[in-house]
Amino acid sequence: MPRLNTHDTQCGKAAGRYAARSFGRAVRDGMGAAGASLLIASLAGAAWPARPPQPLPPTAPLAAPQAQVASQTAPGHAHQLIAQAIAALGGETYLKARNMTGMGQIYTYNGEGEMNGYGMRFWSFSSFPGKQRLELTRKRDVIYIYNGLKAWQVTYRGVTPLNAKQMRRYENVDEHSLGRVLRQWVNTPGTLILDRGLTQGGARQVEQVDLISPQNHTVHLQLDLFTHLPERLIWRKRDPYLGTFVRQMVVFGNYQRIQGVMTPMMVQRFDGTQPVEEQIYYQVQYPASLPANLFVPPKKLPKG
Repeated sequence: MPRLNTHDTQCGKAAGRYAARSFGRAVRDGMGAAGASLLIASLAGAAWPARPPQPLPPTAPLAAPQAQVASQTAPGHAHQLIAQAIAALGGETYLKARNMTGMGQIYTYNGEGEMNGYGMRFWSFSSFPGKQRLELTRKRDVIYIYNGLKAWQVTYRGVTPLNAKQMRRYENVDEHSLGRVLRQWVNTPGTLILDRGLTQGGARQVEQVDLISPQNHTVHLQLDLFTHLPERLIWRKRDPYLGTFVRQMVVFGNYQRIQGVMTPMMVQRFDGTQPVEEQIYYQVQYPASLPANLFVPPKKLPKG
């Protein structure tokens, strides 16, 4: 949990409260739609793919994937590492988890890498495949809903469809999410899986596996040497204006076993070397089902 030093003085307290209120007003007024689209994709990526182009069986066997496997060490070692990661996350229990709910705190960072205020409470609801709902603020009066190809922002002002730019940003994170990689990429014909051996992941060594899709998209999956749990997921995003590529990274930590699924209770996202978001979960559950009306705009608007 991040700590702020603003509690040292009354001026610091006032500044922190003002920053938090400003962030909340910005989200309620619709200025945080793009950022929220990234958040909800990150939340979804901690467990499963949010919007795959075609449904995949949640119990798809990983023992004999259709993907082509290449290794820089022993043949088949890359697939063995993927299988170990799936097993560490819960195996069949992980693969069968279709619904997830969570509650926690989100922290965002500015362009200088400094935290924006005290963060904001969130509630999340996910149903595989392709359904997401995110509720922000303690009043839960800012809502983002993703349902297939449609997405909306809901506030006291009304229901607003997300624009194409916001959807592209969301889809980029979702396409490279941990759940998408472990459920779809490894079972897609033509995917190349490479064992890159040991590499430096933060302050310690990790095992890295690269996956290259038939569309030539690459993700670098870094695994803990001892637990085999995913620690980092890295890919490159193309800047549509500059034509350059920027590294995107999601970091997973504080794993806890919940209903048989090893769940990262801390998820961080980086744009290049700069932190963008950090989500701290207080509660997570994997219910058997979720109400369908969670994933359509409500008829009654939240109060402002």
